[in-house]
Order: sequence, then structure tokens, then C-alpha cells
Amino acid sequence: MSASFEVNENSDVYYAGTYWNDFEVVRERINGRISGNPTRKWHEHFALKTSRTFKRALILNCGNGWVERELVESGLIAEGVGIDYSQSLLDEASAAARESDMPLTYHQANINTGALPEGEFDLVVNHAAAHHIAAIDRVFRQVCRILPEDGWFVSFDYVGPHRNQYRLDAWEEAWQLNEEIPESFRQDLEYPPMPVMLVVDPTEAVHSELILETFRRYFSEDQVTALGGAIAYPLLTHNARIFSTEDEAGRSQWIERILRVDDAFLAEHPESTLFAYFAGQPRKSVLDQVDLLTRWEAEEAEREQRAQDNGGEYYDRGPLATALIALEEQRALHAGLRTQRAQLEAELQAMQSRFLYSRARRLVESEWARAVRGNRMVAGLERRVRGTPEKSVLDRPGQLAEWESEGAETERLATENGGGHDPRGALSTALIALDAEERENVRLRAEVEALRSESVTLESGFLYSTIRRVLDARLTRRLRENHVVASVERRARTAVGRESS
Repeated sequence: MSASFEVNENSDVYYAGTYWNDFEVVRERINGRISGNPTRKWHEHFALKTSRTFKRALILNCGNGWVERELVESGLIAEGVGIDYSQSLLDEASAAARESDMPLTYHQANINTGALPEGEFDLVVNHAAAHHIAAIDRVFRQVCRILPEDGWFVSFDYVGPHRNQYRLDAWEEAWQLNEEIPESFRQDLEYPPMPVMLVVDPTEAVHSELILETFRRYFSEDQVTALGGAIAYPLLTHNARIFSTEDEAGRSQWIERILRVDDAFLAEHPESTLFAYFAGQPRKSVLDQVDLLTRWEAEEAEREQRAQDNGGEYYDRGPLATALIALEEQRALHAGLRTQRAQLEAELQAMQSRFLYSRARRLVESEWARAVRGNRMVAGLERRVRGTPEKSVLDRPGQLAEWESEGAETERLATENGGGHDPRGALSTALIALDAEERENVRLRAEVEALRSESVTLESGFLYSTIRRVLDARLTRRLRENHVVASVERRARTAVGRESS
């Protein structure tokens, strides 16, 4: 495995922003689900349950090391070893351990391809780490191998949909609840766009939906507790308004409301949980089932190859993700068409201001031209300069009126449905906005093509060819003694020479 989506080269994305468990009421709710006591943390619950201090613990994807430092301080582990891909985070963790004089050491490695650190471990800790692991079966199998039969694997992790592609029913309920929240607390709710996920952090929730399934392959289920979050997590995480408000009473009221809805959704859809606490001991017997292990290896290799062939994506996009990506593409096209239109308008204006074009108009409006207006060539020249039967589409009032009507309807739909707060739901809002953008782009394409056609016609059809023929025509030669015509001819020929050069 060597794909770029296995690891994140930029560790700056971690430990940034505010998450739902930054709120004390959320932490208490999570603690209560795990231990029955809202003030007892997960590792304190685990310590009471196992009644032991672990001699040497391995912490997967340890980051800046705050988890193992807390485990040492609480007395759960006597010694810890952290592994992570980011050397900058490991340096930070090492410095903090030295400063606190804690028995913690660190190793840099890509957990998807490298071996786990050597030595004996009686505990492996996964705290929000496994959802960044691509080779989830390979790593969990290694953990099963290195632990003794009485060892433990304890986890607190995101186990929701991969790459945060939330299930549609949960997202729609969160969307509708967000509509009820006062604007001062409301979330800027945005469905995670897959292309952005792949750029910002390709490891985020890379196989989160497989964590519990893979855990059950290699470990006993001493405890598996769903912690919810399908509604509350997207509404509270990175919600700057509710986090920074000075209205404490209002914030508490709406957080409680959000958590109640989250509880109800979890009760009705237990499989919808985004987070879980789970702990178990290794099932050593599974390591002897060669056929089963071979099948799991093949499934993992096929899955990773599929992603490599598909730019990092493992599965087909859902309807909402598909609609939103199409909407962004149409918006980008919209911006490009507007730019093209502006450029063509500027080019056309510049062409119309050049000497030949302006001189042609002045020529047919001059005294001498009116004097010989009965001449067929001059009369034809005047008609073509003043306007031809084949006018530009931009000069057709009926077509313009139709487009203006469509544009007004587009603006109305965009105003009503494109602002992110639509009681009809997230998917319907996205589809309406997509339809509006597509129709607007059809109109813009027509305008661009009309301008392009007018520009081509102006340059090659008449103004830069007919005027030359007029200057060489018999009429012009007969009137050459007239000083007005002679002056026009000299200036026109000079301009033609400059245009040609």
C-alpha cells in the first residue's frame, strides 16, 4: 500500500476548531453512556472494570500525546509507547513527556505498512485513531497478535460513515432541526464534500464504517457502547455561533434540545451512531484460521486497489453528495461563462471603436453619401452598417425578454432555496439550486455564443471586407475628385495597413 490517501502529510488540521465534546454537557452525556456516571471518564471506567495497572501500553496514532499522559497521570498505565506518522506531533509529544518526566517513548511510522513497535504490551489504546487507518484489518490483526490472551484493546472512536458521508435520513433531520434554531446559535450546515475531504485530510474516517466489524473479528466484546452523534455532532462541531455566544441560558437550552433529538434518533436507529466506546480481549483462535485470514486480506487489497483506481474514493457517492458536487461544478461553470461574456463584450466594444467601423458609419451619414444615396452600392452599404436582417441574437427583443424572464425565475429560486435554510430539506434544496444553476448556465452559454458570433461576423463578414471593396469601387473612383472622399480613402487605407500589420 502506497497511495497518498493512506496518510496525511499536513498535521496542522488536527487539534483545530471546536468539537461537540468541548461542551461539558456533551462530555457528561458520553461519560454517562459508557460508565453510568456522568463525571467518570472512559479510562477511569476501564480502570475500575479491569482492576489493574497495565505495565506497557501501545497508543495508536498518538498525535501530540495528551491521551497517554492522562493515562499515566490516572495510574492506568505504568509505561507507554506512542506511534504516529507525523514527526512534528511526535516531537511535541516527546517534549511534553520529558517536561513532565513521564515514562513515554515514541516511534514514527506509517501504521498501514510498518510493523508495530517491538516489545511486550498488555494494553493497546485506540483513541480516535482507527478511523484514520486504511489497512484496518491488517492493523487490528497485528494488535491481536502482539497482545497476550489476558491483554486488552480499548477504544473510543468515530465509527460513523466513511469520509463523513452521513446517512441521508440523519442529515435531513439535523437540517430540519437547524432550521428551528435561532440564527444566533444556528450552524452553517455543510455536507462534507468528498473532493475537499480528499485534499484536506485523505485519512479522515477512511474506513470508520469498518471499525466495529473488524474489531469483532479479532476481539471479544466485553463492552460496546453506542454514543450517538448523528444529529448532535454536525450541529455542534465547529459551530462558532453557539460556542462563542454570551447567552449562556440560550446556549444551554438549545444544546439540550439538540441532545434530546440525538438521543431519540439513536434509540430509533441504533446503527446510526457516529461514536462508540468498545473494549475486548484478543481472540487468538482466529489467527489459526488461514482461509478466513486470506479472504480478509484479499478483500482489503481489492478495496484499496479500487480506491487507487478511483482517485482515493472507495464507494459510489450518495444522492446528496452527488447533487452538491454537481452544484459546485455548475457554479464554477457559471463563473467561467460570466468571465467569457465580459471578455467578449469588451472585445466587441473595442472592435466597434476601431477606425474602420466608426468611419463606415460616418461615411454613410455624410453629406456626399446622402447626395448619392440612389446609388445601389452606397444604399446597400448604409443598410448593412445601420443594421441587417440577420441581427445579432442580442438585438432580438423577444429572445431577450424570454431570457430575462428565465433569469428572474432563477434569481427567485436562488433567493428562496439557495441560502442553506430550506424547510423542504437538504437534498431538495440542493436539487432546486442545481436546476437553477443549470438553467442559468444554458442562458449564459447562449449569450456567449451570440457575442462570439457577432464578433466573428463583425470582423470577417462586412466591416473589414466590404469597406475595402467600397473604397476600390467605381463609385469611389468617380467621386475621387471630391476632397471629402479622397480624405476618407486615404485615412481608411492607412488604417487598413495598420490593421494588417
